[in-house]
Amino acid sequence: MKFWLFRNDNTEGPFSIDELQNRLQDGELSLEDKICPMGESDWQPLSTIAAPPPPPEGGLTPPPPPTGDEAAPTS
Repeated sequence: MKFWLFRNDNTEGPFSIDELQNRLQDGELSLEDKICPMGESDWQPLSTIAAPPPPPEGGLTPPPPPTGDEAAPTS
């Protein structure tokens, strides 16, 4: 299935889901950009078909808290 893409007041495409996903992961698209399946007229956010980009390397887990001298305030 192919989709039209509407962003920045322009209609582009058609694109496959893989093409849209790749452009999303490359930061070219936003999950808020609008798409419409070819042959239909219902525009919807890209987020309805695309997975969000993967988390940055290292994941979303914060590092362990500082200990010893690392925890001391600096002046």
